[in-house]
Amino acid sequence: MSARIVIIEDDPIIHEIFRNAMKEAGYEVYSAEDGKTGLDLINQVKPHLVVTDLNVPEMSGFYLSSVLRGDPAFKDMPVIVVTGMPVSYDRNGKVQVGTESYSPQCDLFLVKPVRPATLRDAVHKLLTERAQTSAEG
Repeated sequence: MSARIVIIEDDPIIHEIFRNAMKEAGYEVYSAEDGKTGLDLINQVKPHLVVTDLNVPEMSGFYLSSVLRGDPAFKDMPVIVVTGMPVSYDRNGKVQVGTESYSPQCDLFLVKPVRPATLRDAVHKLLTERAQTSAEG
């Protein structure tokens, strides 16, 4: 059985690139164009990992990540947040995205443009780490 991935991205071109990259890697892919629909889809299909854009309509990627971290069913599920804004970390461990500061609720940030191979490698790494953690725990 292949891992289930939910992709939440409102840009149709990027969405299709991400979707194709995940399908070519052998994953079962589900898609949404906004955060609210994405959360409904996550609750329905129980994915192994989520890739979400930071600035999607209805619910931002950061808010979606915090909702998932607060849900016992999804608190350990890897989440990748993709953004077109510069990302850095301050000395307190908060994430600086553009001019905003956030407490990280996701496993990885990727800055656009994201090459399909970069996304595939990141997804593979996080799913492998998650499987190892589950086997140990």
